[in-house]
Amino acid sequence: MLHFGFSDESMEMSVTQSLTVTNYGNAPAKFSWHYPSKVFIPYPVTDTVDAGSSKTVQITFNPPGPKCDDELLLLKIQDGDKNDEELRCKGSVLESRCVFLEKQLDFGNVHIGLKAKD
Repeated sequence: MLHFGFSDESMEMSVTQSLTVTNYGNAPAKFSWHYPSKVFIPYPVTDTVDAGSSKTVQITFNPPGPKCDDELLLLKIQDGDKNDEELRCKGSVLESRCVFLEKQLDFGNVHIGLKAKD
């Protein structure tokens, strides 16, 4: 399982983590990712790992809003003797906050009898 989150100071719109795909077999292994939405996006989506070697895959979390996301990605291995692999990804986003440096807010001129709106 991969956990994604933003630091309190982060101004980024996405977070990326890496994982390693290893081929312990004696033949090249072609793989492809299947993902249900655009919240967690793997890169590369398709690739080949040579026999006895590894490749790095990046998973990017693109949250659609201030909520927790949980998604299952499926790694399909072409012509492999193993079943497909599942990768659960969880992402969390802290709710945004706004802090005023000055303790007053100036609405400008407001006519008598009218309400000031934000």
